[in-house]
Amino acid sequence: CRAQQEEAVVAFEALDPDRVVWIAIDIESSETPAALASYREDHGFPFTYVVADTDLARALVDDFGDVVLSPPSVNVIVVGTDGRVTQLRGHKTASEIRALAADHGA
Repeated sequence: CRAQQEEAVVAFEALDPDRVVWIAIDIESSETPAALASYREDHGFPFTYVVADTDLARALVDDFGDVVLSPPSVNVIVVGTDGRVTQLRGHKTASEIRALAADHGA
């Protein structure tokens, strides 16, 4: 996850912050908001972070399958300006993230 977030930081340097938002959803049920905030600060990540509650975790599984609850797998869910939703699995480079953003209206 950290490597993916580091790529996102690089990608976001070239993207319009008024058109693109990166939200990291932590699905670890034992995670606390305070620990996640500390992680964000320690690594200098500028993104919005949330801890998924049971309802959000269930909704993600309903929409994208059980793989979204597997912490080692990197899931990138892109919501375009047109409302189109694309789920991708696996690590994405900064250039891939920029291309995805452009393809989805950013």
